[in-house]
Order: sequence, then C-alpha cells, then structure tokens
Amino acid sequence: SGVPYSVSAHTTGTNLTRVNGASSAGTAACATGFSSKFFTTPTSFDTSLPCIEFTLTPAAGYSISAESFVAELRRSSSGPASIRFAYSINGGASWIDQGTNQSLANTACGAMTTASWDFTDFSTSVALKFRIYGFNASSTSGILQLLNVTLNGKVCTVSDADGDGYLAGVDCNDNNPA
Repeated sequence: SGVPYSVSAHTTGTNLTRVNGASSAGTAACATGFSSKFFTTPTSFDTSLPCIEFTLTPAAGYSISAESFVAELRRSSSGPASIRFAYSINGGASWIDQGTNQSLANTACGAMTTASWDFTDFSTSVALKFRIYGFNASSTSGILQLLNVTLNGKVCTVSDADGDGYLAGVDCNDNNPA
C-alpha cells in the first residue's frame, strides 16, 4: 500500500507514490509490497524516467542527518532490469543520484534483492525527497515490487542560539540576532 511502517519522531513521511508515468500493478502482481509497472525500456538513466517517490520532512527546529538508503526489490521477467536511487533537498528542482545503475534479478513474488546506497552523509532541515527509478525493462507491463524501504540516519535538534527565529542551519550569524 506504500504507507510508512514507521517514521522517526519529529519527522513526517509521505506514502510511496508513483511518478513520471509509473502506475499500480495491483495486488494480482504480488500480494505483498508496493508493485508498480509502466517502467520504460531505455538502458540509460535520466531523472525523467518512471519512479517511486517519498518525502521526509523534519519538524520545525529539527534536521534529518541522512547516512544511507536501503530497499528490498524484485522484478518480474519483463520488469526493469536496472534501478537507481536519487534524492533532492530542493523540492525536486534538482536530483543527486548514486551515479551507477544497480542490476535487479528476475525473481518470484516475495523473493527480494537488497539494494543500497551509502552516500556522503548530509543534514537538511527542509523536506527530503527520495526516488527509486526503474528502467531497462523489456515491456512496460513488467513489474517492480518494493518492500522495506529504509533511510538510515537520525533526526537532530537544530539550535537558534540568538533567538531571532532563524535556525543555525540558515542563520548567517547565529550569535547575532540582527
């Protein structure tokens, strides 16, 4: 169904959504997980390709310190043979992707392959979007199934030492309220 199992305190998370043309494969594809189809046949990556997306937003006064991303995936025989992860900290205006494609084996429903991305650690006090791109499919009716999508990191408080309403991450001088 794409509903988060858990989200850290002081953070909200959206459901998984299909964007750029990906659509539901229905429960007939696999009874568990988040199954999608309409992934394209190109073999090279582009941020306009069909994908699955979710957003994490820290509460006011908090930031997300992100460390790595892990997902369990599978594909049907005609589903996307390549995947790539990406994130955006500017509402999707630009994306930072992992730079290499990961291969995804054809397996039976529920037999998942773990894919991960250990990116350079970063912190953000704004909404953080993540995408899972699928491509290099032999047919748009091929299925990509997701289970256990996890962003590893922590949620931290952000200070406003000078009390001017601007948190340390965006305040030009957090020791001067002017």
